Amino acid sequence: MEGALYNNERHSDIIFSDYGHTWESLRRVSHTAIRKYAKSDDLPKVVDEVVRETVDLIINKHGLNKPFAPKLLVFNMLANIVGTIVFSQKFDIEQDELIKFKYCSTDFQSDLGIWLVLYEFMPIIRCFMRNPLIKYAKYKDEIMKYIMDIYASHNDTYNRGVIRDFCDTLIMAKHEAVEQDKLTAPYFTDENLAASINDLFMGGVETSSTTFQWMLQFMAYYPKYQQKLRDEITREIGDKVPMVDDKPRLNYVMAYISEMLRFRNPVSIGISHKAMASISYGKTLVYYYTNTAF
Repeated sequence: MEGALYNNERHSDIIFSDYGHTWESLRRVSHTAIRKYAKSDDLPKVVDEVVRETVDLIINKHGLNKPFAPKLLVFNMLANIVGTIVFSQKFDIEQDELIKFKYCSTDFQSDLGIWLVLYEFMPIIRCFMRNPLIKYAKYKDEIMKYIMDIYASHNDTYNRGVIRDFCDTLIMAKHEAVEQDKLTAPYFTDENLAASINDLFMGGVETSSTTFQWMLQFMAYYPKYQQKLRDEITREIGDKVPMVDDKPRLNYVMAYISEMLRFRNPVSIGISHKAMASISYGKTLVYYYTNTAF
């Protein structure tokens, strides 16, 4: 049911779309955009700017050497980093759009709890209970309108020689596909590209903020790890802005990140898939096109 909100007759996205030409085309162009931007000098500058703004906000709001709850601040920081990268937008911590983004990416799970699982995986229950996704669907439609407006603005001001963000990269891919009469052209509709932008933003913010919070908790619980991280960063980078080229020298930092991703996976249950053929798994028969979660 949740997937139908993102993948329907109006648009198709990447996360919830069935395997096929649309999914493959959107996934490939999105991965290309991510790889290009990840290797550019723009990413470190964006991260440095937003992190400095977040630190200033923490100091001004909570002061120094005082405890505070980092969860919302971390989400806002990652939303501003990913939002700048994806569609050149930053958010105020109390902005209406950010609150709706946060609900649709994380808060709905605690809000709906077990009822969402029952509604999704036990269809017979739908005859006896109210759809728990009404609020989610309302917020999702408002988010898509917000992103469509951003996409339309980018499309109107698009300049092939100036790529501002992921949104411009996807628009460029669309123009190239149409001009070169590529087989992917029919799948790069404005609605599909806007839905893919939404995937990049919501997926990137949710997983990154969850991982970052686990890192903070472990550093708070194990001060020796925090000190080792600080020592290596001070020794190898100093006061300059960290760049992608610095990663090979930051052995302890990269090991810490990898261990956090292993030890506290931000997505404990993966995005649902569908069986492409009927198979036997032990004594269980999984029929063709059955939804599965890992």
